[in-house]
Amino acid sequence: MVNILSDKLVVSELIQNNYNVKSVIAELNFILDEVNHVKIISEYEVLISKLGNSDCFSQISKIIYSDLLGIKKHANK
Repeated sequence: MVNILSDKLVVSELIQNNYNVKSVIAELNFILDEVNHVKIISEYEVLISKLGNSDCFSQISKIIYSDLLGIKKHANK
C-alpha cells in the first residue's frame, strides 16, 4: 500500500514467487543498512504528512481513486 500511495517503490513487496528465503534475507539486509533505513523512514514520514492525522482512510481512498483514474485515462489514449 505504501508504494501505491507514494507513487514509487519505497519497500519491496515480497509476494508469491518473490517470497522465498533468499529474497527475504536480501530485503532484510537492505532495510537494515543505515542509509536505506533512513530513506525508508523518510518516505514513510512524507506519506504520513500527506495523509494527515484525521480521516486517513478517506485520504487513502482518494489517492488510490485518483491513481486509478490516471491509469484509465492513460490506457484510453
